[in-house]
Amino acid sequence: MVASASIGMCIGPDDGGDSETLLKNAETAIYRAKSSGRNQLCCYTEDLNANALERLRLEADLRVTLTRHQVSLRLINADELTCIIHEHDENARQCVVHP
Repeated sequence: MVASASIGMCIGPDDGGDSETLLKNAETAIYRAKSSGRNQLCCYTEDLNANALERLRLEADLRVTLTRHQVSLRLINADELTCIIHEHDENARQCVVHP
């Protein structure tokens, strides 16, 4: 049996003024470390929260557009899928989905 560890780290008071915020930010960092692969160390930055919020917005937009049938997918090559979200039939936002 082999054990591995992913570590999320933040340092107070720069990354949080109280224990609850520090724990939340360390948890954000550990999720990034785990998504980067096993045996990773990730230090918290404010960009991690910004990236998470953008991903949540994108997921919410995809749910809405899927129910309205306003999304199209285009296969560019075997490694890249482009998702075009048509919002209100006037704006189109493009995202690239990597497998």
